[in-house]
Amino acid sequence: MFFLILETVKAPNERDFLITLYCSHSSYVKSIALNKYPDLSKDIDDIVNSVFVRVIINRQKFTENDESATKSLLYIYTVSVCIDILRKKNKQNTLIKDCVNDDFQIDEIKDPKYNLEKDIIQKDAVERALALINKLSYPAKDIVRLKYLSNHTTK
Repeated sequence: MFFLILETVKAPNERDFLITLYCSHSSYVKSIALNKYPDLSKDIDDIVNSVFVRVIINRQKFTENDESATKSLLYIYTVSVCIDILRKKNKQNTLIKDCVNDDFQIDEIKDPKYNLEKDIIQKDAVERALALINKLSYPAKDIVRLKYLSNHTTK
């Protein structure tokens, strides 16, 4: 599907860039999907194609960005596509148990204002931040935990 839609890109330099991006980052997209959502292993090719179709649609975001920004966008697109597939397969219960707090209520998912995708991405960002904080040396780690995570003041 990716290569069919790629034919709609008129500029040869953009087409070459997108092919290079696909070849160099398709394994990254697969690893994200398989690590975060192992139940979707049968759909991995569809996930990769859907992610890179989104890349084609939003290609202006990729041509101007560096490697870390590219990987960040690919991560967001991959998680989004996986969530869409899980919703289509009606596997929300598994997703909710893995990704949302224990105090989560099923009624929240029916609320049109609730954004499950945003909730998952925010939880992932918090987990990444905590992992980075844990890598700090002894006094710095405690200072960050007390000041920013426990709301203690310096006074």
